[in-house]
Amino acid sequence: VRRELYDTLGDGSRGPQLVEIPATTYAMGSGIGSLDADERPKHDVTLARFAVGKFEITFDEYDLFARVTGRALPDDKGRGRGNRPVVNVSWEEAAAYAQWLSEQTGARYRLPTEAEWEYAAGGGARSLYWWGNTLGEGRANCFNCGSEWDAELPAPVGSFPANPLGLHDTAGNVAEWVQDCYHSDYNAAPVDGSAWVTVGCTRRVARGGAFNSPANTLRITKRDQQLASMRVDNLGFRVVRDF
Repeated sequence: VRRELYDTLGDGSRGPQLVEIPATTYAMGSGIGSLDADERPKHDVTLARFAVGKFEITFDEYDLFARVTGRALPDDKGRGRGNRPVVNVSWEEAAAYAQWLSEQTGARYRLPTEAEWEYAAGGGARSLYWWGNTLGEGRANCFNCGSEWDAELPAPVGSFPANPLGLHDTAGNVAEWVQDCYHSDYNAAPVDGSAWVTVGCTRRVARGGAFNSPANTLRITKRDQQLASMRVDNLGFRVVRDF
């Protein structure tokens, strides 16, 4: 049974639900057969124990932060707010939300490192998707995943089964910001699970694919990049809490 936890916010309400991920070592990235050069070389990464959001941060969770801190509410494009994953938040805004959680709870919150994200999202699996090597139907929300939301809009968080580590929606629904700057390959990437950050970088990594992207983008190792200042209507995030 996975240990789940949450912290209490300043107003007495619950913070995001978290799942504990034990310390581990795994092989990150794709092998030499991969056509995607930015997923190579495959390399062993050692992760310390951490806790990660069971779900993507929702509009409800982000809107509370935005109201308390006097920020504009992100645009839901008329698709609905509530327990749908928040979108149209920049990397800077996602990082600010994590910092706010830290201030509210006294624990240390942040965006996942790319290495943490890949292991947690894959559920420890080394197949193309956390559930295996074929897309199937009803596993996720993407352009051609066979769900009722396909190509239309994000599903409420938790609409699909959790992966083996207890996380929902790590494939599809909305893509997710991670801490790292984007680099064109993994040569010289950290092996301790830390974020690969270059001072002054403008592009950050996004992971996991989205409701309107093809199945290929749902692969565990697939990487994308966006300007850190961009707000995109299929890109959100989940948080990590340190122990």
